[in-house]
Parts: sequence; C-alpha cells; structure tokens
Amino acid sequence: MAPFLDRLRAVNLRLVKAILVACGICLFSWLPAADDRAGSSGPVVDEASGASGFDGEEKDEKDADFWIAGLSGSTLEGREDAFFRLQLMGQSALGALGKARTRADFQTRLFIDYLIAHVPVAQEMLLVPADRYRTGSKRKALGNPPRTQYLSAYEIDKYEVTNFMYYAFVRATGHKPPATWTGSRYPLACENFPVTKVSFEDASAYAAWAGKRLPTEAEWEVAAAGREGGHYPWGDRTLRTAANIDSLGLREVGSFKRDRSARGCMDMAGNASEWVIARDGASGPAPARKGADYDMPFEFPIGVIALRAIPPDEPVMSELGFRCVREVRD
Repeated sequence: MAPFLDRLRAVNLRLVKAILVACGICLFSWLPAADDRAGSSGPVVDEASGASGFDGEEKDEKDADFWIAGLSGSTLEGREDAFFRLQLMGQSALGALGKARTRADFQTRLFIDYLIAHVPVAQEMLLVPADRYRTGSKRKALGNPPRTQYLSAYEIDKYEVTNFMYYAFVRATGHKPPATWTGSRYPLACENFPVTKVSFEDASAYAAWAGKRLPTEAEWEVAAAGREGGHYPWGDRTLRTAANIDSLGLREVGSFKRDRSARGCMDMAGNASEWVIARDGASGPAPARKGADYDMPFEFPIGVIALRAIPPDEPVMSELGFRCVREVRD
C-alpha cells in the first residue's frame, strides 16, 4: 500500500507543477517583448528621474485611468506599453496602480498584482562621514594587511546597481547592454537583480553618467563593516543562510536581510561580488574585486569584508556587478 501511495503523491506533484507552469505561461503571455515604445498617450514620464508629469491625488487618478485603459484593453500592445511605462515610472506608479486595481476586472487585477510585484527598486545612498578608519585584516590569507587611513565623507549606494538602473543608462546613452540581455532589455522579471556581465569600464561609464564613481577598496570595506567590526557585516560568525553564497544564482537586491552592514548597505557579503578601484592603481583607476558572490563555495569566505580578491582574467563575469559612491562636498 505504501509504494502505491508514494507513486500517487509523485503523480499529484507532477500534476501540480504542470498546472503552475501553465499558469505562468498564461501570465507571461501578457508581458512585453523587448521593444521600446514611445509616442502613446498616458502619464508624462521623465525618463532620467522616473517622475510623472502629474501631482498628488490628481496624478494618481489620471494615471489610474491610463493603467485601466492600457491593461483592460484586449490588445497585447496596450499591455506592453503599460508595462514599459511602469518600468520608467518605478516607485511613483504605486499610488496610481493601487487606485486602478480597485476598479479593474479580475484578469486586469491579476496583472496589476504582477506589476506591483515587479516595480523597480529605488536606489538610496548612505552617508559615511569623514574620519580615520581601520581597514584590512591580520589574516594573511586575505591578502589585505591592516592599515589606518583618513577618508573624506562620501555616500554609497545601498544596493548593487540593478538591471533596471543599468537599463536607464543604456537607453539614455546607447551604451552596449550586457551580453545576457535580449537586445536592450534585461531578462524578464529581473529588473531588481544586480546587473552583471559588465566590465570595469562599463561600470565606470555608468557611474560617470550617474554623477558618481566606483568606490575604492577602503571605501567599500568601511561601508561593509558591521556594528562591532568582524569579518562579515553581521559579525564574526560564518552563517550559511545570512548571505547569498554557494547558491544556484543571483537574487533580487536586499533579499537577505542579515546581509546588511552597520551603515545599511545590502548584499556586501554575497549575491554579486563588486568592481572597485584598487588602492595601488599608480597609473589611474585600476580594477579590483570585493565581496563574495553566489558562486563562491561556502567554505571559502573566511572574511569577506577584508578579502582582497584577485581581479578576474575575464573582462565580464556572471557573478560580478558593482555599486557606486559620490563624494560629499563641504
């Protein structure tokens, strides 16, 4: 009897999986192709800032009318245009989407739920005050001897630069997109994943376009430090589930809440490792690599903050991204 029940459970599990896959295909059939559309009616969007041309409640009401018209229509083009505009509006679209959802039909409410779940995360910058800071480690295996140095005040991105953030840069400048993208669009539903497969030069170009630059090794280490020092943002203990290390792939930025430094930076110990400027770049900015990533064996990170990783032989890697800093002027 037991073997029969086991086989029955296996058949039911496969049936459930098949139903879920079918539902996913139906949902994604509503989503846009990789085309960029412009010139249609709807909210006026500033592509650089993601801001709409309306204000307050009036903005939400007018935008809600646009979402209803675009999403409840029978044409795929209307849904594509609505999805594309949502990506540009980002967080500012949430109020309008909420109002639209209350008076939409069932199918459109499902799609609005999908849109809300995939609103691009907004980048924040966190202040690191000017001071003397200790960086490096006494552990010789980390290749980063301890030192104390003065750092001027700067702000650093809370999150690694995401696919959507990089998409705005590609649209604005015509810069070549990463090889993993389809045309000028990132993979479906990956707007909040860290952008990877970008070179040191690509990352530097994005930073310059955004009015920022890549952090130095010391700036990155100070921003990654925990409240009581330690080898990880959460302290000295090696915790398998605290960061995205030794896993199957990238995750959305900020998914691992314990991988948060004392200053609030997310994913400094895992997800994607990051391009930084080497401290000994004598002839101008030279590439270096900081942090661990999803592809790194769990046994390896013996202190990811101070670890001075060897720059990769390949100019781009699927587990290597970046974040930016901005100097604070007095």
